[in-house]
Amino acid sequence: MTTRFATPDEVARWDDFLVQNPDGGNVFQSMRLAESKRGNNWTPRYIFIDTLAVTVLEKSVKVLGNYWYLPKGPGVLNVNQLLSLLQSLQQFALAQCVFAVKIEPEVLDTTETKTQLLKAGLIKTNAVQPNSSTVVIDLAPSLDEIMADFNQKGRHAMHRAERDGVIETTVVGNGLTEALVKAGVDPKFLAASKALLRGQVKLKRNEDGSRTAVVDTDLGEIEVAQYVDNWSKSDEGKAFVTKPAGGGASGSGDKSKQEGNPWLAGTPALRRLSLMSR
Repeated sequence: MTTRFATPDEVARWDDFLVQNPDGGNVFQSMRLAESKRGNNWTPRYIFIDTLAVTVLEKSVKVLGNYWYLPKGPGVLNVNQLLSLLQSLQQFALAQCVFAVKIEPEVLDTTETKTQLLKAGLIKTNAVQPNSSTVVIDLAPSLDEIMADFNQKGRHAMHRAERDGVIETTVVGNGLTEALVKAGVDPKFLAASKALLRGQVKLKRNEDGSRTAVVDTDLGEIEVAQYVDNWSKSDEGKAFVTKPAGGGASGSGDKSKQEGNPWLAGTPALRRLSLMSR
């Protein structure tokens, strides 16, 4: 069994791989949710254990190394599937200087399951996610009808989240991150490019109550995915996109470094930031 990091192309299609897992995918393993955790000092890692897609949240701990948390993962159906991949996951984690891995597979909670997990050397810890059951919501009705089915406390919490800007931050921030990853932006420039473009993106409430991240352009309103795709092909955006491996660039090493740095004086990105700061 082989464990490896996903390629940038695979990360761009991450949720497509998640739904192919034995459990059918879990929202807590989704790329959007993982990327939203960057603001809380977690670093998303996307790995494959053979063909099983696993989302990992990583946090660095001084002296000890890295801590890995797999929210509602790995996406297996039973304890036998889980035990079959633990050794490969453990060896891979050790190679990444990981001192502990917390897993949350949704396997049936029985005495037999607990016994097998303890025999495998796993240690029971407190649950991170507050709900260990599966909640099914019918998305066919309108958003207003769906909201009406929640109790008063639930509706109040969601309305409060909207007033506090949580919905805008989530929809716009995650939409922008997903679009940048899909466009092939180099991971080391992801935060910088997101900060550069964030001011152009706004939240739009559609007639059905849903929200969409959009950008106003000279040609009208377009969705953020199209805007980022166009930007990544512009002179400014090209400098942020990952260069093909083995590009065979000619010339001195210094020139190569300059061409790969979007923040050098005179580049479109730096000129734009200079204008924005005045």
